[in-house]
Amino acid sequence: MRKLIVILLCLCGICASAQHADNSYNWVEGQVNDVVLMYYGQKLRKNWTMHQMSHFVTHTYQDGHTDWLFPAFLYLEFSIRDRDITFAPGYAKNAATKVEWQWLIERYFAKGEGLDALDKAIQNAKGKLGEPPFRHKVILGLPSPIKDQTDWGSTSRRLRFNKAQDRLEAMSWFIDILVARFNAAGYRNIDLDGLYWVDEDMIAGAELFPSLSNMVHQRGLKFYWIPYFTAPGRESWKQYGFDYAYLQPNYFFHLELPLSRIEDACSFARRYGTGLELEFDERYFSQRNTFGKRLKDYIDVYEKEGVFANSPIAYYCGNSAFLELSQSKEIQDVRLIDRMAGFISRRNEKLSAKPSLYPSTPPSPTPAQPQEEKKSPQSLLQQYLNLLNPDYWHF
Repeated sequence: MRKLIVILLCLCGICASAQHADNSYNWVEGQVNDVVLMYYGQKLRKNWTMHQMSHFVTHTYQDGHTDWLFPAFLYLEFSIRDRDITFAPGYAKNAATKVEWQWLIERYFAKGEGLDALDKAIQNAKGKLGEPPFRHKVILGLPSPIKDQTDWGSTSRRLRFNKAQDRLEAMSWFIDILVARFNAAGYRNIDLDGLYWVDEDMIAGAELFPSLSNMVHQRGLKFYWIPYFTAPGRESWKQYGFDYAYLQPNYFFHLELPLSRIEDACSFARRYGTGLELEFDERYFSQRNTFGKRLKDYIDVYEKEGVFANSPIAYYCGNSAFLELSQSKEIQDVRLIDRMAGFISRRNEKLSAKPSLYPSTPPSPTPAQPQEEKKSPQSLLQQYLNLLNPDYWHF
């Protein structure tokens, strides 16, 4: 009888857990839940000077008051277009080598730009607003070790990316340098919170997980991912070892998509525990008659669906669309950005300056090994069967 009662209670717990996952967003209390994407590196990008970054750090509302804005910044790059080189599958012809990976590191830590400019912009804002109620976080994009690259370069030996172990060794080399450079930079106002997997699906890199995720976590960092709406592997983001995943609705870019696409993305986020991406680019300005309304659609639906109240959000703004929006004098733009910034400001009130869950001095990593076999998590049915098996219980 005792076993039967325990089984019934456990079954109820499993069902309740499944119901909860299907009806709530994955808000993480006390942690940063708003991340803005900063495309940075190649010539077509902004250099992101201190003045430019100041528009992301604070916002001055129509009524004249100023408040803190984005609490976290994701710096990333996909390619070097003028050299036809890509850091992820599908963006250019030639897979990046060690030389380009080193170039990307140097771009991240350029003086007077990017991270350095962000740190200074926050320091400047503190002179006007005082200390922010949170520590600003930074996430840095990782290049993908593309399988086609069979002459990437050398670390302790020559690496060929048709071998999973060589791909992981290159990633370990890159991450160690990235973390060391960040720690040596002496930034006063930003913390390295995590790393970002630049592939937007699991078509090419699934065999690297969860070894790569373990590698990131062993260095005291979180792992981020932003899959597109139909990306293979998006439902299994937790199994791959990501700490945060944000689903792209992709509504802004495809005029044929109905408003229900955003609602469908919200349903997915509640079911699978992902965050969501808010998306717009320069076409908001250049093609107002068609793309102009679609940013407001995101804001309207996200408010109605409780996303602003309860879900992590990543903000995709093309190359410089948010900067343009923040500088626009058009009344509809001023009202729109005030509304968006108001949501972010209220979300920031939930944050505090508590120490990070991850240590500032990461532990020494142990070498990661490629996964020979991926085991799927137990289905709900299998969990039920386990509960009915007498050998499963130990009283």
